[in-house]
Amino acid sequence: MCEFQTIIEISQPTVSKHLRILDSAGRVSFKKDGLWLNYSIADGNQSPYADVLIGNIKHWLEDYSEVAELIEKLPLIDRGELSKKW
Repeated sequence: MCEFQTIIEISQPTVSKHLRILDSAGRVSFKKDGLWLNYSIADGNQSPYADVLIGNIKHWLEDYSEVAELIEKLPLIDRGELSKKW
């Protein structure tokens, strides 16, 4: 979650709210790892329509340079350093 906050510069409650909505809809899943929650995109087995939509969204986002810049920043984020800020 802190990675989302850092990359897209929004508050923790906002990130948390949206991830809960996506989890309730079956679009993301998470695993707890100590103090961390690791989110991932769900596999799409619940709805073939949603799976196609997610695939299309990924394709459409490739056309936006802002998204590419955000993706490039992800590997540079250090959770340990971010957790010191809170």
